[in-house]
Amino acid sequence: MNFSAPFYFAYWLLLLSLPQKIHSLLSDSRREPKSHSRTVLPMGLFMALRRVTLHRAGIRPHLFLGGDRELVLFSGLIACVLIFACFQVVTIITGIALWMVALFCFRRMAKADPRMRYVYMRQLLYRRYYPARSTPFRDNRRLNISAFAKKTK
Repeated sequence: MNFSAPFYFAYWLLLLSLPQKIHSLLSDSRREPKSHSRTVLPMGLFMALRRVTLHRAGIRPHLFLGGDRELVLFSGLIACVLIFACFQVVTIITGIALWMVALFCFRRMAKADPRMRYVYMRQLLYRRYYPARSTPFRDNRRLNISAFAKKTK
């Protein structure tokens, strides 16, 4: 029976982890983020797990003035068109008031969920009612089975 294979494997894993330990001992006093964590396997062996850092700039929602970027800019564009189309005192006040109300609503919306616009756009694609049946290709013979359908008599 040859017991030297697990010994050499453990020795190889130890050699792989040594440069990380030496680097961490020789580094500055400033603590660097760990890129690997160690997990103990059943035979006492170690396995390094890779950690992926997620940068905030890559996953942050696109907000402008506290609201969804496209909604805020589009509402500002509509307010500007309203203001400059007639260029009267009433339309200027109305355009600014409408843009402020829209900005308030978009900020509240983004505070609740920054991606609420995408959720709303996606739910528009869904049907009102999905009947319980074995396959989506089966024709349902019953009509007006929706809970939300108007009652016809």
